[in-house]
Amino acid sequence: MKAALIGAGFIAEVHARVLREMGVEIALVVAGHEETARAFARRYGCPRASASIADALGPDIGAVHVCTPPAGHEEQILPLIGAGKAVLAEKPLCPEPEGARRLADAARAKGVPNAVDFNVRFQPGVRELKARLKEAAFGELRLVRGAYLQEFHCLPAPYGWRYDERLAGPARAITELGSHWMDLAEHVTGRRILRLGAIKATPRPFRRLEKGMMLPAPAYACDIEVKSEDAAAVQFVMEGGVIGSLMLSEISPGSVNALSLELTGDGRTLTWDAEDPNALTIGSRGEGRQALRDPFGGGFADTQRALFRAFYDDLTSPGAAKGGYPTFEDGARSALLCAALLESARRGGEMLDIKEDPA
Repeated sequence: MKAALIGAGFIAEVHARVLREMGVEIALVVAGHEETARAFARRYGCPRASASIADALGPDIGAVHVCTPPAGHEEQILPLIGAGKAVLAEKPLCPEPEGARRLADAARAKGVPNAVDFNVRFQPGVRELKARLKEAAFGELRLVRGAYLQEFHCLPAPYGWRYDERLAGPARAITELGSHWMDLAEHVTGRRILRLGAIKATPRPFRRLEKGMMLPAPAYACDIEVKSEDAAAVQFVMEGGVIGSLMLSEISPGSVNALSLELTGDGRTLTWDAEDPNALTIGSRGEGRQALRDPFGGGFADTQRALFRAFYDDLTSPGAAKGGYPTFEDGARSALLCAALLESARRGGEMLDIKEDPA
């Protein structure tokens, strides 16, 4: 199996390292500028570099990893599907739900393997959380609570493609963070979000650019006005009347990758946090909270490798993964929810019904 990489940024580096560790040959790197592709190819020993996705359509390429900003995904992925390539795409699949749905439908019609990099599903602690949710001691699920907090966009911060609506779409925290969290919440609970509402904030939208860094500035002296959100607060209702809340933030000092999910049942409360990924906290009435730790979790917590392995197992032995990884259908579902969050925020937090996608 030979693979191609579309993109040459940070996440493409992650994909390249994992593929090399797995023994998958990267036969081609494609980037917007051929010299960028060549430099990337030299670092990873790839024999070919190109600025044209058409070069990934040849018979020698079996799988393509799309590691580019989401606004270009539909245009890039549709020809790959048409050529029968297996595709693993970064999230969000598309900024708009219509584009994501077209990709999911095209992949299903063509019968090509496809995946979206919702890698958090593969954390050992998440799998333990999902398993314990089914125990009799937990009881019936009643509440879902969580957050996804990061500090990477606290000012001063680098100005990058996520601030360009032509590349990233109109949202930022909602799509970059909310897509992961909502996929995880629906995956773990097995329940879909039926209604949701959101409010969003960009506390300091006017910014000065200085050597590629954004600094706060008054409106009369700013270089850019940021319209995408730094943070969002969400409330929702899931199947079965389960209610929940979620805080998303890219401006929380001290939070590097603080994705948390808390599930409350009649008998227990289960909590998992990505910044302590090998621990699962169990709260019981009258007993407080206790943390269960997987002493071997750190050795097996490479979620990207686990997702890629499941995907490639399916390529070499169809059905081997048994649907064990997120697909374009999940990407389309995520895009639908993110778009609803953005629309709710535009309406001042109005609760909106999620219209089922025609999967």
